[in-house]
Amino acid sequence: VLGNDSLFSSPVVKRAPPPPLTDAQALRRRAGLKPGGPYRIEGRNVVFPAGEYRLAEDLVIPNGYLVVLQPGAVLDLSSGAHFISFSPVQAYGTEEQPVKIVSNSSKANGFTVMQTEEPSVMQYVVFEGLNRLKEGNWELTGAVTFYEADAQLYRCVFRKNQSEDGLNIIRSEFELSHCLFTDTPSDAFDSDFSKGTVDNCRFTRTGNDGMDFSGSVVHITDCYLEENGDKGVSVGEESDVTFFNSSIRKANIAVASKDLSLLFIRGLDMEDCQQGFVAFQKKPEFGGGKIIVESYTAKNIKRLHAISEGSMLQLGEEEVEEGRGIR
Repeated sequence: VLGNDSLFSSPVVKRAPPPPLTDAQALRRRAGLKPGGPYRIEGRNVVFPAGEYRLAEDLVIPNGYLVVLQPGAVLDLSSGAHFISFSPVQAYGTEEQPVKIVSNSSKANGFTVMQTEEPSVMQYVVFEGLNRLKEGNWELTGAVTFYEADAQLYRCVFRKNQSEDGLNIIRSEFELSHCLFTDTPSDAFDSDFSKGTVDNCRFTRTGNDGMDFSGSVVHITDCYLEENGDKGVSVGEESDVTFFNSSIRKANIAVASKDLSLLFIRGLDMEDCQQGFVAFQKKPEFGGGKIIVESYTAKNIKRLHAISEGSMLQLGEEEVEEGRGIR
């Protein structure tokens, strides 16, 4: 009847309230410098002089500082502590006195630099025996991670790290020069949505890829890759990569381009690989991959190319047809 009130009811759904902070946010809230920590505070510098520092608890450095690792400084993460810095890191080791960030325990965690305003610069630094950062339900894939933190790495060694990636750089700009990556169970170097250069680096004895790029723009020159369990160089998710004057030995696949990526090659020497050039589509939201090869040599390559439908390989002036080399 016009003018009468109508009553409605609805059952109350009982749900747990959302957590106030994510694990990553909670980790940042813990950032702080404690009196008596394994460092000196000199103005806005957090300094680790030469000596060995076995971290018994997480070290989370807030933003607004500069972390300085002096020649001969050794950070031991064997007890399972995190090293996380929201400030840039400078580590100027020398050939005689490198900086070392190491672990000899399966409990090891990772070395992580996040969301810095200035680049980190590291030279003659050894990263050995590390694992990924894991905090509650939040975890990263790199033993060494730069997340939204530009990095310049010179003559660094990444050895016997146990994580999915030896080095993972995410949404950052980077320079890698004269670095060694060896004895990595999965990928040695993984670049996600980043931009940078790689020169005169070596990638040996990797369980999966030597270098893996997603959504990245990278120039690679004068690199050596050997014994890569999957691919020497893999580019995906609309990456644009140039690869010059380099060698790949004993890889399952020398180079692969997928998912609307472009890989431009000049002066590639391939030897003892199962496959040479592979291009394909992996994810349905993308298309095929493209490889353009200006010059190369191939010795003892069982299958020179495998090009799937929608992908393209150009060898010199010749464009290889789709489906060539695929069984």
